[in-house]
Amino acid sequence: MGLQVSIARLGTGVAMLVAAPLATSYRLVTPVAFGVFLLGGGLAAFILFSRMDARAGSQASGPVREEERFNLKDIGAILRNSGFWLIAALCVLFYSAVFPFLGNASDLMVQKYGISPRFSGSIPSLLPIGTILLTPVFGRIYDRKGRGVSIMMLGAVLLVVAHGIFSLPFLTHWGFAVAAILLLGVAFSLVPSAMWPALSRIVPQRQLGTAYALTFYIQNIGLMGVPFLVNRLLDKCCRTPGADGRGGYDYTLPMLVFTAFGVAAFLVGVVLLREDARKGYGLERSSGASPAQNLKEAALAET
Repeated sequence: MGLQVSIARLGTGVAMLVAAPLATSYRLVTPVAFGVFLLGGGLAAFILFSRMDARAGSQASGPVREEERFNLKDIGAILRNSGFWLIAALCVLFYSAVFPFLGNASDLMVQKYGISPRFSGSIPSLLPIGTILLTPVFGRIYDRKGRGVSIMMLGAVLLVVAHGIFSLPFLTHWGFAVAAILLLGVAFSLVPSAMWPALSRIVPQRQLGTAYALTFYIQNIGLMGVPFLVNRLLDKCCRTPGADGRGGYDYTLPMLVFTAFGVAAFLVGVVLLREDARKGYGLERSSGASPAQNLKEAALAET
């Protein structure tokens, strides 16, 4: 799971690093065309994978067992699982403090730290590039040592510290921006490396795909609403005259909003830690502990 997330972050880092130079050196449509090209490659990969999956399915021995088929009742069972809701809440809070921030990060570098627009994506791109290296490492630590909830809570603390640095109006040197982005990159490696595998210990295997789909669904509600909220705040409360007379934005208030998301994620982690101790999900155990035993204990606790 850590390797999969790491590869996904490669695309995020490349996009942030090359978009502004492409737009300033050529035309604004150039990075858009580059994105369309990459989406075409993704579509081709999906079609190829679908054919491979269909071929493997046709070669599998025996019919699909009834318990492996999708059932609408699985959705209800998952939604009645308190552990799932805690993971989903942590997911939406954490990602709402990262991806919407990245959407405004380049302008933040220009407005607050005086970075040239041409290179405004260079510092934010350190975040996904750092996760490429760190996420598999933290995933390996989780496999060997456990402490999944503790890892997520540590990531939430680093998220609060990073956005706290961005929110302080007197820290305007670009070095503070680099330090905050690096901290955010560590947080962005810690939380996903433990959060996504944690679902497999909370939800039975036959419901796992549905649980991931529901988690992404809830996550994307936040990713839809938070950018609207942040940009609304910028337009209504954060406009500044600007040294060049064209005006700009003071990002203190939006950064405080992102900091609050981090605090809320940490509090959800505290509740999840207590829930894990009460119901025996095994989130703090290493992968050496039997997943079947973890799920058995969780099922007994639910009943």
